[in-house]
Amino acid sequence: MELMVVVTIVGIVAAFGIPDYQKSVNISVAKDAVSNLKLIAAAQQLYLARNGFYYPQAGGPMDIILINTNLHLNIIQQHGVVYSCAASAPQCSAVGTGWTYSITLPTTLPVCTAGTCPYTPTF
Repeated sequence: MELMVVVTIVGIVAAFGIPDYQKSVNISVAKDAVSNLKLIAAAQQLYLARNGFYYPQAGGPMDIILINTNLHLNIIQQHGVVYSCAASAPQCSAVGTGWTYSITLPTTLPVCTAGTCPYTPTF
């Protein structure tokens, strides 16, 4: 009898805890995606400075494997998150369950004077 009561209490606690855990995991994955997009934006600025254009210059959207290879990054693919960069506009995005973040890069290199650069990516 006492074992049934303990199992019931554990079941009730688990029923409340699992949704909160899933919500926390989703928030963490979304924050990680924003951080990765900032990393991609910085790598894109280096690519632009070296080559005179953003990656990719032509073609369809690029996935995380191509982004890592060509921008020399090591972003780990998360389950349920899709990263892409489009050639049609200097924009990269991350799409997950219930959210989408994108970053739009400036179309030209910023002009830096006196040690300051006005570059600020937009989300």
